[in-house]
Amino acid sequence: MIVYELRHIYFVHKDEYVDSCRNLGIFSSSESVHEAIQYYNDRLGFCDNQKAYSIRRREVIGQVTDNIVYEALINPHTEDYEYDYGVELGLFGSESDAKAAINVYVQDNIDFMSDGDVMRDCIVNRCMIDRTYCAEGFTVYEY
Repeated sequence: MIVYELRHIYFVHKDEYVDSCRNLGIFSSSESVHEAIQYYNDRLGFCDNQKAYSIRRREVIGQVTDNIVYEALINPHTEDYEYDYGVELGLFGSESDAKAAINVYVQDNIDFMSDGDVMRDCIVNRCMIDRTYCAEGFTVYEY
């Protein structure tokens, strides 16, 4: 299944650098993502930056049930988040498949994952399709 991820990516660099990236949702069709953009264009912050939307097609691995997908991520970062990076492992039709992808990544990258200078969060985001928000919370898994 192909879904459409919507983000609002806005930055300004004049006297002060401002960087704002907001995940706005995952949608089932091009039509529904454009309806969401119209919804956000009436909202504070988005209405002043209507050219800052980013739409990305993403393939879901596995069968989607109940209009929910699970995004698997690894987030290496320092304690103060001065260094903060995201590794996307994919969108999955089930939480168990997302967790399995994290376990495979950890096994394939055991040296990287065990380096004590950087913290690594293993995250599965539960995302409802065709809602005007994406993550409904996240769980950090220990490895």
